[in-house]
Amino acid sequence: MEAEDQRNCDLYVSSSCFAMNTAVHCSTGNSPSYLEFGRELRLPNDLVDSNEEDKHDVSHTEYAQQLKTRLTKGFKTAKDVLHTAHKTQKHFYDRWARAHVFKEADMVL
Repeated sequence: MEAEDQRNCDLYVSSSCFAMNTAVHCSTGNSPSYLEFGRELRLPNDLVDSNEEDKHDVSHTEYAQQLKTRLTKGFKTAKDVLHTAHKTQKHFYDRWARAHVFKEADMVL
């Protein structure tokens, strides 16, 4: 961010948050908005490109059931991807990590 733009950084907070919430994260395989709401947030171009055929009239019960199914699937996917990411990160950490062996009378903090 340029020095003159730093006085206006508050103007960029909402769009930055929106970008972070709609981006798919490699550690979960989903966007935070999908895991929170069970659907992707609508982007401004979605309003222009919206197709009236995509709208379905569903009852509240059907919508709740579909939302529960999407959230359950999203959480399971995120859990699986996080487990894989954890193992990968552990592998790379363990390549460089060294155990500290202390002897009696060693100075430690």
